[in-house]
Amino acid sequence: MFRLLILFFLTPLAFAHRPQPAEEVTEISAPEISHVIGGVFTSGVEVFRLILPFEEPFALPMEIMVPWREEAHRPVFAVMGPGLPEPTAEQAEWLPLPVPEGSGVIIERNDTPEREIYFERVMRRTMRTSGSLALHLPAASTYEIWIWSPDFTVGEFWFGFGVEEDFSDPEVWDPLFENWGLFGW
Repeated sequence: MFRLLILFFLTPLAFAHRPQPAEEVTEISAPEISHVIGGVFTSGVEVFRLILPFEEPFALPMEIMVPWREEAHRPVFAVMGPGLPEPTAEQAEWLPLPVPEGSGVIIERNDTPEREIYFERVMRRTMRTSGSLALHLPAASTYEIWIWSPDFTVGEFWFGFGVEEDFSDPEVWDPLFENWGLFGW
């Protein structure tokens, strides 16, 4: 009974992000809900793509995290979509794929010399984070986020984004426990 009570009280804290494994292309049906997408760079050349449809303009906070022990591992992300600034020639060359036609781009290079340390209290993990970037997505449209390792380093990452918490969705329970290992470093 005591274990059930602990699980009951800790579970809402674990919903701070809905865990999900990263695929080569991951479509997010409710991007306004708080998510964390976990993945692993096994060769360093992977590009993970997230597809986020928005029905109205949205201010989206996002950050990329790695295990604390991975000091040299600095994956980056770029957000593409309508209404964002056109990429410079240098940015376009640095990106791992061509920018889709009609899209602008914002790049988070995760290059701050001293990254923030974040302690996730439910799963008791310490991570290095790029820090939260809040980006205004100005159109009701589909945006893409690319996550890659420009230095071709390997290792785990977690990409957190979204705002709203949704405790009423019963489908949150299965991914929470099914993907618990994404946080087991």
